[in-house]
Amino acid sequence: MHQFKFVVALLNLLLVSCTTYPIMEASSLADFKHSRSAVLFSLVEKKVLYSERLYQVLFLKYTSTTASFEGMWDIDTELTNQFVDVFGSLGFDVTAIPAARFPNHRPYITFSETKGDADAMRKELLSSGYKYFVEVNAPNIAGSAPGYGFVSIEMATSIRVTDLSTNNAVWSDTLFLGDTFQLAGDLKQLEKHDLKLLKAGVTTGVQKLLTKHILSRALGLT
Repeated sequence: MHQFKFVVALLNLLLVSCTTYPIMEASSLADFKHSRSAVLFSLVEKKVLYSERLYQVLFLKYTSTTASFEGMWDIDTELTNQFVDVFGSLGFDVTAIPAARFPNHRPYITFSETKGDADAMRKELLSSGYKYFVEVNAPNIAGSAPGYGFVSIEMATSIRVTDLSTNNAVWSDTLFLGDTFQLAGDLKQLEKHDLKLLKAGVTTGVQKLLTKHILSRALGLT
């Protein structure tokens, strides 16, 4: 039982980790907190990448598969709203931006790296009264069966805050969000009942940004 609890604790710790970017400068943080900001989440591939370790008689076998949920879950809208709630709970003045408003938006491309659509987006947000753009991106969702019957999901999520007036990123970080379930190692359980556990795991991962004070520490609020 003690070993079981240790494995659960370790998996949950790994699923709320983050990289070691510097915290936001105090002057930028103060301005960010007292300015209007637009938030947009984008999942590049609407897929789950599964990896599984199978125990054979004399060796371990590793397998990988992919499952698409394109058209089954509007994850971009749902997580945009969830990140608005997270930043709003920390005292920021944030608003969700519908992805349909900027259909040519390309995740991970900074405003300074390209012109055309990106520059038009920056100018439109500025003219709408926003000072900052909070861009949240993830490439896909990873699902794994690490052993002991556990199933884990993880989403490598990058968050970048851009000052629209100067066209410069004032802060960025990458957070690994997710959750762990005891499903006897059955990864396909994540997809049952309209992706119920997959959705719940992603939502839990986002909520941990608040409950475990991950985002506030990363930003330099605490």
